[in-house]
Amino acid sequence: PEDLLSDQVEGRALCGALQLARIPHVYSLATDLQTFRTAMGSKLVHTLQTPANQGRRPILHLSMHGNDGGIGLTSGEYLTWDALQDELGPLQNLMRGGLLITMSSCFGIAGCRMAMNTSTSYPFWALVGHSGSVDWSDAAIAYITFYHQFFKETPLERCVELMRLASGDLNFMYL
Repeated sequence: PEDLLSDQVEGRALCGALQLARIPHVYSLATDLQTFRTAMGSKLVHTLQTPANQGRRPILHLSMHGNDGGIGLTSGEYLTWDALQDELGPLQNLMRGGLLITMSSCFGIAGCRMAMNTSTSYPFWALVGHSGSVDWSDAAIAYITFYHQFFKETPLERCVELMRLASGDLNFMYL
């Protein structure tokens, strides 16, 4: 809640950059598990069904606090990586293995543990995240750079290299 109070909202900066680059996007501020489920469920389904988005593959960008065991929501609710995998499973199955997840959080690359959970039929295509603690400013610069390059069809590996260069933080990775 302190991040919202002090207006530290990475999503707003990212949306501004995506809008400038004319990259289609939808922003949802999910502060608790109920709004997270709505954002990942009915809101996402509605968005994907609009004529402008049919045939597009969503990229799921999650910006939140995290640690080696999972992620925390603004409400204080905590999701282990297994619990997050269970929440994302229907989307992963819908995407048939084509989902790109970007974890803008401390220890976001630990989300690779979701790939070890076999509760869904399809894994995600790739996961981008940080291997340790990361400042909001470095994460924002890194992901703005990532999306700018990704939508210019730069290969994923190179996008992550450029994230590291732009942010000055070598701990951004992909799996």
